[in-house]
Amino acid sequence: MPGAPLPGSAPNKRTSVLRPDTPLQPSPPDATHATSITRTMTVTEDGAASITLSSAALNRLLFPDAVTSAYTATEALDVIIEGRAVIVSFRATHPADLMVITRGAQYLLRLIPETLPAQTIRLRAPKPESHVTSSYETQLADLIQAGYRRSPPEGFRTERPARPLPPTGALAWYLTLQHRGHRLTIQEYAVANTGALPHPTDPTQLARLFPNARALSSEPLLLQPGAWGRVLVIVDTDTLEPPEPSR
Repeated sequence: MPGAPLPGSAPNKRTSVLRPDTPLQPSPPDATHATSITRTMTVTEDGAASITLSSAALNRLLFPDAVTSAYTATEALDVIIEGRAVIVSFRATHPADLMVITRGAQYLLRLIPETLPAQTIRLRAPKPESHVTSSYETQLADLIQAGYRRSPPEGFRTERPARPLPPTGALAWYLTLQHRGHRLTIQEYAVANTGALPHPTDPTQLARLFPNARALSSEPLLLQPGAWGRVLVIVDTDTLEPPEPSR
């Protein structure tokens, strides 16, 4: 849905799909997990699953390989990454979406709080098949990640506009990089806080500036005075001006 946050990025950045959460503290004592109920679940081909967890206790999600990052677009979850595990606790009683990226796969999880004891969920991916393709949401998340790495997929043309944009309040904007694909384009904006106070750069607040965006991500979420940040935007290529001819 254009301009809407997606259920989608690395420490201290939030995506329109997910906001990254970083390990904030050591893991709780092992006794906390001793009373948990262990279940095994197999996710769908695109890594999606709905999981009921304890609304009051710590829950542990165990993945087949090491977790590299986790993202959520809500403040309802506390998330800690530990190796192959993601420890989750709820701050609110409503469901929340969590995207987890491991070394081998991506998972789009719908977490549902219920009155249950602590849960330990072992997640399994289905056996890969040659005809399986990524979902649209996963494709957008992949492009956001490629934008942060500045390593666009094969077939994308990298442009360096270095073009200033009209400021929005205390924020000064520059379109620095553009990775143009056949259907979708990754845009990287440098944004500077020229004011005297910290300025939030949460994607939910920036979305109004990019009404045609397919996905949006920002780093950091709070921009200090005089500091620079990055904003990644995915747009339809056919909404852009034609590329300048190569010289």
